[in-house]
Amino acid sequence: SQEFDPYLVLLNPNHSELDSNDDVSPKDWNAKIVVELPKDGYYTVIARSSVEGESGAYKLKAILN
Repeated sequence: SQEFDPYLVLLNPNHSELDSNDDVSPKDWNAKIVVELPKDGYYTVIARSSVEGESGAYKLKAILN
């Protein structure tokens, strides 16, 4: 997002954290998770700001290989 500093969390089907990301790099504050899911099931992506009270527009993209 260009409006705020996003933070992503990926939860597995048991609602345990599988992965998370705040910044792609020190110069890129976008969040990105790249993971091979270990099994079938319903996974949850939580998208929020890394700074409390911050908000803005964002795009969420999921790619299935």
